[in-house]
Amino acid sequence: MKKGSVFNGWSRIEYNGIKGYAPYSYITKEKPGFFIYYANKSTNIYSANTTNSSRLGTLSKNEPVKIQIGGINNGWAIVSDFKGEPGYIKAADIVNKPYYYARESLVLRSQKSTNAKSILTIPQGKRGCCP
Repeated sequence: MKKGSVFNGWSRIEYNGIKGYAPYSYITKEKPGFFIYYANKSTNIYSANTTNSSRLGTLSKNEPVKIQIGGINNGWAIVSDFKGEPGYIKAADIVNKPYYYARESLVLRSQKSTNAKSILTIPQGKRGCCP
């Protein structure tokens, strides 16, 4: 889940398309060895950082891809895992949407208050994004 703005300890977030509020302290940024990016158009994944290298496959628009942290240089991004192997993609062809994760079971509420109506519960460790 991606954090939205924070006000009085509450963050506006979205989980599975449902928007609401959750205590900011229950949300954490996970630090894996990669970030999830999305193809902003149909694009190719290559075996090296040149279009002259062999093509490993294609991503459709909005398809997610794992990009190594610190792996964007000279117009190319290092793909952590594309069908079981590393690869390269043009950096201009992807967009970053950082995600955040529930520290523990998290009740999403309709307003910034523990007294507000419960919308749903986000399981511990699950990911979502913000509006």
